[in-house]
This record gives sequence, structure tokens and C-alpha cells, in this order.
Amino acid sequence: MRPLLLAGLAACAPGPNEETLVAELRVMLIVPDAAEYAPGDVYVTNTIVFDPSGEGADLLVWSCTPTGEATCLEDEVSVADRARVVRGVDTETATDGQLSAALAALLPAGVAVPTTSVWALACAPGLCPIIDDADAGAVDTADLADPTRFMGTLPMVGVSLGRTSVWVSDRPAEERHQHPVVTRVDDGPLLGTDQEPLALTFAVAEDGQADAPTAYGYATGGGFGSVSEDVIDGAVSLDWYAPAEVGKQALLVVVRDALGGVAYWRDAATSQPSPTAARTR
Repeated sequence: MRPLLLAGLAACAPGPNEETLVAELRVMLIVPDAAEYAPGDVYVTNTIVFDPSGEGADLLVWSCTPTGEATCLEDEVSVADRARVVRGVDTETATDGQLSAALAALLPAGVAVPTTSVWALACAPGLCPIIDDADAGAVDTADLADPTRFMGTLPMVGVSLGRTSVWVSDRPAEERHQHPVVTRVDDGPLLGTDQEPLALTFAVAEDGQADAPTAYGYATGGGFGSVSEDVIDGAVSLDWYAPAEVGKQALLVVVRDALGGVAYWRDAATSQPSPTAARTR
């Protein structure tokens, strides 16, 4: 029984959760500039990409409102008008789009629903031919409706596909759901070690239309102690464990609710030697 007991204690020991570590190129987040829109609205999305390699990435962002097998409401619009290509992305990029006016006939009265998908494909430079095709306006619209058609032809490493839903309703602007607002409470230095975590505490303001949101933490080095934490009474705290290697690490905390509301905090932290490591040198 003793070996089993020791193994159980080790599993419960505090430390970084490997699911929160981002070791390869990844589309982390696609955030529309509003939590809720009306049919025909122009919107802007912020796409956050983590690129631990530091090489930068090619990014393709496009929209699709599914209407059937491999078709979208947006298919009547040219690829140049619905898809955006950005080269050399290393952190955060804004792109614009427009919701189909035809959504007005499909919406339930007075209720917001997630109708339109915004996709983001990030690739190491020159790795994904579809991005070059989109730049030339020559993409098959069926591929934009169903990305699985081309994802199987791309390498497993250096490629990341992300998606978010845009919520749409017929409600007046003043009644639409709003994104939460996230503010870091402690403005102290972002320093951490692999033995003593950095506690990050945030205040979260909401409009009251959704249940309490959940916070998720991600890092390019070390990791957060848990995959997610519930926001309670407008506040949430997450612990970041730095890697043993000294250096800068990108941190991202995302707060989501169940009605399309999203907020995030992003910064760089420094991992430094732990006191134990300093004493042993």
C-alpha cells in the first residue's frame, strides 16, 4: 500500500498542468469585437496566435454560416471579400468581416443564437498552399465551408486551426449581450519560479445576462496550476508556474461565458531561478 500512497501524493502535488502549456504554433483565441450582432453588421475579430518558435506565421481568417453540406450563406460573396490573409503574425491580428443580411429571416424572435463561424488557420511561413490560394482569390468555397477537406493534406506540426461562433439576434442594440471586462487586480511584476507560483488575480465585470463565466490560463513556458477556474463574485485567481529555464514567457488568460461573451488578458512574464536552485549552485 505504501508505494500506491506515495504515487497518489505525487499526483496531487501542486505544479503546472500540462494542458495549459502551449509548446507549438497555435491559434489561441478569436474574439469578435461585440458579443452580439444584428444581421448585416460589419464586425472585427481579434485573432491571438502563440508562436513559441518566434518565426511568425501566415494567417487566413474567414467566415461561414452553414446552409448545408459544404455550403455557406457567404458563398455568394467573393473569396477576396470574405477571407483575409495576414503574413508574419506573431501575436495579435485584427481582421474584418460582414454578417449576411439573409440571417434576418432565420433568427428566432428576441433570442441571440450562434449562427456564423469565424475560422482562423495559422501556418508556419509557406507551409499551407490554401493561404496562397486565398491570397489569389482562388480557394474552393467548399473548403471554406468544411475545413476538414484540406486539413488532412497539411502537416501535423506548424499548423493550427481555430474557430469561434458569432452570436446574432434581432434585439435592439441597447439590449444585446456585452463582453465581460477583465482587469488584473495586482499590478506587481510578472516574475515566477518553478517552485513558487505567480498568483494572478482578476476582477471580472459582467452585464448580468449570462451565468458566471469561467477563466482559462495558457502559457508558452511552465503552465497554470489548473485548466480552468470559475469566476466567483466578480473575481478569479490563477497560479502560473514558471519553467526551470530563465526567460520570457507569453501568458494568456481567457474569460468566457455561455452567451458568446469573451474577454482576455495577455502579457509576458519572466521565469527566474528558484531560491533552491540558487543555493545549490
